[in-house]
Amino acid sequence: MIIEQELLPRETLKQITTKKRRVYDTPGGTFPSVTTVIGAYYGTEALDKWRERVGHEEAENISFRARQQGNAVHKLIEDYLMNVKSETVLPTYKHLFVKIKPFLDNNISKIYGIELPVYSTELGAAGTIDLFAEYRSRWKTITDFKTARKKIETDSEKLLKYKIQATTYALMIKERYGIDIPYGLIVVLIPEEIEPQIIIFKIKEYEHKVRDIFKWAKEHLVS
Repeated sequence: MIIEQELLPRETLKQITTKKRRVYDTPGGTFPSVTTVIGAYYGTEALDKWRERVGHEEAENISFRARQQGNAVHKLIEDYLMNVKSETVLPTYKHLFVKIKPFLDNNISKIYGIELPVYSTELGAAGTIDLFAEYRSRWKTITDFKTARKKIETDSEKLLKYKIQATTYALMIKERYGIDIPYGLIVVLIPEEIEPQIIIFKIKEYEHKVRDIFKWAKEHLVS
C-alpha cells in the first residue's frame, strides 16, 4: 500500500547522548531532549525499584532487548510507510509489525513526517517525532509507537508521560511550522496480544501541563 506524502522540510539537529541525558544542538540553542525532561520531572523511583527487584544486570539485559525490539519495529514501520523494502529482520520483530500493519493501512491517510526532528525555543527542548500524519483523512495527529510486555493502564503515570511527550511534539510543530494538531495517538505493540492497544486523546487537554513541566526544566536542568 502506498500512502500519500506531503513531507515537511527537515531540520538537521545534532544529537549528543551521555549517561545522564540526551541533548540536541539546534539553530535556537542546545536543548535537552523531550524524554530527558519528562524523565527528570517525574523521577525514576519506579524504575529504580524494578532494577533492585530483578537485579541490575538482568535489568540492563531486559532494557537492551527492549531497545533493540523498539528500534527494529520502528524501522519496519518507517520503511513500510515510506514504501521502502526492509532489510532482513528477526521473525519476532516481523510478528509485531504484522499486528500493526492493519492499523496503518486503515487509518494513516497522509504522511507529513517520519522520525522528524523538531525543537522549541519557547519550551527549551528538542526531540524526534515517530510519525506526524493525517488520521482517517480527517485529523492531523502525532503518533507515538511503543512496545510493551502488557497493556498500559489508562490511568497510569506511564501513559500520562506518553501523552505529555506527544503533546510536546504537537506544540513544537505549531511553533516550527504553524500547524495545529488536535489529536495524539499512542500505539502500543504487545507480543502476547493479537492487536495493538490504541489510545487517542485531545492535545489541548495536556498543553498546560506540558508548559508547566518545561518551565520547571528551565529552572532545574542544565543542558
